[in-house]
Amino acid sequence: MLAAAPAAAQDADAPGQPSGSTAISLDVGGGYALGLWRQLSPRTRAGVEVGAAISRAEGEGREQDLVNFAVRPTVKLFSAADGALRPYTLVGVYAEGFGQNVESGGAGGEYSTTSTELGARAGVGLEWMPVRRLAVGGHVGVRGGYLRTTQENGSDEQELTGWSASTFTSGIVLTLFF
Repeated sequence: MLAAAPAAAQDADAPGQPSGSTAISLDVGGGYALGLWRQLSPRTRAGVEVGAAISRAEGEGREQDLVNFAVRPTVKLFSAADGALRPYTLVGVYAEGFGQNVESGGAGGEYSTTSTELGARAGVGLEWMPVRRLAVGGHVGVRGGYLRTTQENGSDEQELTGWSASTFTSGIVLTLFF
């Protein structure tokens, strides 16, 4: 009975979100992303997810600063135009970066590392709409890109370039339509 109640909350004749509707999303477990989405058609949604994290730690003559950022333009292609459960495929590109700076009063001195990655990603997901204006979902996929890392230690600087390949998961994504 409890499992049937949320599905019944969705209007029986309500299609998916109308073209032109806008949505915001929050990834609550897979990272630190906030998204802005636009429904282009009943089966296509395009948007961008952005995220940032900053932290600072101090103790025993040492300070450490960390900064992360991510920008991920993405298109979701749904297999059905309406329904409470809608599988989708996603494709997109990404730019992500990481920076770390450590200052030490002792012999360690100061060093820093910065890393930037540009690439593409693809995956599959599932979205459940218990009510017309709210969706709960998530996705998994693969990604690959070009990676550039710079390491500085005093007057010594090294630059490393290469590629990366990995899997990704979203965690639970809450999407609110308006």
